[in-house]
Amino acid sequence: MKPFGWLNTLYDLSLDGVFTRDGKDAMQSVKDEKLYKVMTYLSWKTAKGDYELAVNEEQRKQIK
Repeated sequence: MKPFGWLNTLYDLSLDGVFTRDGKDAMQSVKDEKLYKVMTYLSWKTAKGDYELAVNEEQRKQIK
């Protein structure tokens, strides 16, 4: 995501649909949400990905 910065992050979050509200499209919903909520969700999503990578790596090591 780094090369595209915040715009790519907004698109990624809008695809998740977590912040989508009635009467707004997914992208506008993310833009209108409180920054703290968006950053908290983004932090959780990153931590979840890191955890899953670590679990997969450990499983791969045990197979060898």
